[in-house]
Amino acid sequence: MALNTNMAPAQPFLVKPAADGSLEALPGEIVNDTKYLYQATSYKNLASIKTGGLDPSYGGKGGSGAVVGGADGAHFNHNSQGKVHGTSASTTANFYALMKDSPATFVRAFGSIGDLDSRPEPTKLADFAIILRFRKDNYEWEVDPDDPRNAFCTRNKIPPFAIEGLTTEGWVKIMNLTGLDRALSG
Repeated sequence: MALNTNMAPAQPFLVKPAADGSLEALPGEIVNDTKYLYQATSYKNLASIKTGGLDPSYGGKGGSGAVVGGADGAHFNHNSQGKVHGTSASTTANFYALMKDSPATFVRAFGSIGDLDSRPEPTKLADFAIILRFRKDNYEWEVDPDDPRNAFCTRNKIPPFAIEGLTTEGWVKIMNLTGLDRALSG
């Protein structure tokens, strides 16, 4: 099963109220840097990523498969076993982040897959997505069969010192992110 990860269908739903009462579009994408691959994960995963990096042994044990659920989620989990995933297009990382951050918005924009239409909206920081990036050189990548246009997977471990997270201050090495334990326990 291949997903169409084009974010254009979601744009009408990705708005926020502006000061004058009009609706302002949220940023649609991160500026791509061809040296990097991007990944969306949940904040709750950052503690283990900070200590163990992106470990292929966790592939197929959560991620998009767990978020999507149902037969489609089982398919994604099967294809992800033993792999770390990344995408060369920030819009694809945003696509997966939207699944986690607002299942209802995702379903309105793209239709339902798996049992995503029955997922509740996240209420705790731990359940929201953060976009990660890491350099793609130094690792062997193959095309991801679920999104062959711009998604890749590797059986290599990506060490924590090589990973950055997108924050309000820009890209920050995840090793330098502080206060997460307090923020995630609340």
